[in-house]
Amino acid sequence: MNHSIFISGLAVSLIYLVFRFAEMKLLTKEKVALKILFRHTLIVYISVVLGFLLLSQFGGKIIKNSPRVFTDSPGF
Repeated sequence: MNHSIFISGLAVSLIYLVFRFAEMKLLTKEKVALKILFRHTLIVYISVVLGFLLLSQFGGKIIKNSPRVFTDSPGF
C-alpha cells in the first residue's frame, strides 16, 4: 500500500468523524457543537500524520549487527 501519509490521515479522520457523529446522534443523544467535533477531527488528523512521519523517520533504524562484547577476563 503505497498511499500518501496525508490521504491515510484524511481517511482515519473521516472515519473518526463518522463514528463520533453517529455516537453523538444515536447513543449519547448529547448536543456537541460541530465546531468542537471538527476540532477533535483536526487533532486526530494531525496526530495520525505526525505518527506516520515519526514511524517513517525512526521505524527503519534497526541494528543488524550485534555489538561486540568482551566476555573473557581483561588482559591487564
